[in-house]
Amino acid sequence: MMLLEEDVTRLVAEGYSRDFFTVESDGWIFLRNFDGRCVFLSAGECRVYSHRPVGCLLYPLVYSEIENAVVVDDTCRFFEGKISKREIAAVKSVVKRLILERKQRIKNTKNKN
Repeated sequence: MMLLEEDVTRLVAEGYSRDFFTVESDGWIFLRNFDGRCVFLSAGECRVYSHRPVGCLLYPLVYSEIENAVVVDDTCRFFEGKISKREIAAVKSVVKRLILERKQRIKNTKNKN
């Protein structure tokens, strides 16, 4: 899952090291996984539930680049019903923020070199 800078800031403020829960690649920041599971998942429970990333709040809604649309993650068996316009707008807003933050990180990296 991709993380916003606000997600990282919030989790660091909770005492977690950025290196512990993030992986960065090509300007994107991802939530670290171990054995295919979120680093914060312990005994089937989220250790940071009240401070979880925005993507977790929106899940199982995800943005599909292939479909260019907000969709329900096909691995989720529990979602029933339709996606509301408000939910679509929320996911699209997060995607835009992720893209803008990535562009800024890449720009900052180039300026350091």
